[in-house]
Amino acid sequence: PPLSSSLKHHHAAHVQPPRNVRIENNCRGRQIVVGGSLSLKCTADLDPGVPVEYIWTLNGVRLHSIEQLSSPHLLINGFALRHEGTYACLVQNAAGRARSV
Repeated sequence: PPLSSSLKHHHAAHVQPPRNVRIENNCRGRQIVVGGSLSLKCTADLDPGVPVEYIWTLNGVRLHSIEQLSSPHLLINGFALRHEGTYACLVQNAAGRARSV
């Protein structure tokens, strides 16, 4: 079944919502050059064993490609100008959701 339906099967009373959502990257303060690669990882404080869904956005628009669907990792090879902007990660489980800061 889809992850979103499995999220509903856990009892929210015993599950904490995601906390401290943040994005780690391979940039380390430098700019990504056109043709280079961008690697992002979404991390959060989560209850172990509880199904979680990850949603990536670029400039507020949800990213939909298969490799970015509900994964804590986002990799863009062949970085182009269309990839410029602000990335965010939304993490959700049965108890709630939190966005990266």
